[in-house]
Amino acid sequence: MTEQLLRHADLLGRATEVFGENGPNWMATPHILLDGKTPAEFAINELGSEKVRRILDAIEHGGVA
Repeated sequence: MTEQLLRHADLLGRATEVFGENGPNWMATPHILLDGKTPAEFAINELGSEKVRRILDAIEHGGVA
């Protein structure tokens, strides 16, 4: 459980870097590339977290995930 909380905190920080104060909202909004789940829901394991991170990186750099 602690590992999952650390992943979530890390992704929340990353989302805040990309979206500013809207980072928490992005983490709680369903996303089509995550099978309609929120990024927070999808990132329950390392593979899900990595996909969320790739999406954030793509958004930041103007690419696609």
